[in-house]
Amino acid sequence: YLGRGYMAAGDPGEAAKAFAQAAAIADRTGHPDAALESLYGEALVADANGAVTDQAEAAFRAALKLDPKDQASRFFLGQALAAKGDKAGALALWNGLLAEIPASSPLHQTLVDRIAMLTAASGQGAPDPKAMVAALAARLKDNPNDSAGWQRLIRAYTVLGERALAPPHNSGIFIGH
Repeated sequence: YLGRGYMAAGDPGEAAKAFAQAAAIADRTGHPDAALESLYGEALVADANGAVTDQAEAAFRAALKLDPKDQASRFFLGQALAAKGDKAGALALWNGLLAEIPASSPLHQTLVDRIAMLTAASGQGAPDPKAMVAALAARLKDNPNDSAGWQRLIRAYTVLGERALAPPHNSGIFIGH
């Protein structure tokens, strides 16, 4: 709570100290916490005016060891990799994250923009929407109970003009309007 309070008060340096101490206590007591590591990394990034320092990168990597799905860690590690010139690594992290978050998430458009800038900078052109839709469809095969994901997939196929590829209405998937 102390770290969150410092962040809310606009003091990321003190927040980082609080999160570091909380993460260290959690480690020492045998209860490592991915969220604390991630918050520590975020505070370090805020304290460095948006730069992912080596210390922040280490915190994000520690968080991902505990929770490979941690969104903030994946986002900021992608940023660190992009800054170091590892465009393929950054794109892998960001595309994977993009496939998992709802289109309504504030992070969604940020990822789309960063991926577009990174691919344009590397001469790869804009992200391929069909590849993104295919990734979503593949994810839904592994997690078929994601009704919001199915709704996004149907909308995406419709936008792409490939309505025939969308799951049928009688597939047992509820589509609310």
